[in-house]
Amino acid sequence: MSFLQTQNGAAVAPDNPLSISNVAATVVAGQQTITGPGTPIQIGTATLYYGVTIRGMPANAGTVFVGSGTAVSSTNGYPLKSTESVFVCVDNLSDLWLDTDTLAAKVGYIGS
Repeated sequence: MSFLQTQNGAAVAPDNPLSISNVAATVVAGQQTITGPGTPIQIGTATLYYGVTIRGMPANAGTVFVGSGTAVSSTNGYPLKSTESVFVCVDNLSDLWLDTDTLAAKVGYIGS
């Protein structure tokens, strides 16, 4: 019994593979600086197919908080300390917002 089916309902098997049409054409990478606590910013704007990995930069003295809106803060954001990372499955970088508990914290990101 096959749990995966093609669009026409046929079972996926070695002789009937599943085709994948949304393959990422580009990789998006960069860095973003958060200027200070209480001033959330978007990480960027780019279309993604799979998502993005966000990493706190090694020089960060404090914590960066990742969230989904302008209200992201130390009380509701996902905390990232220096060199920690998180993968987030989103279809656009603009869905993610950043805040920090220190001055001039920075993150690096790579997605597709």
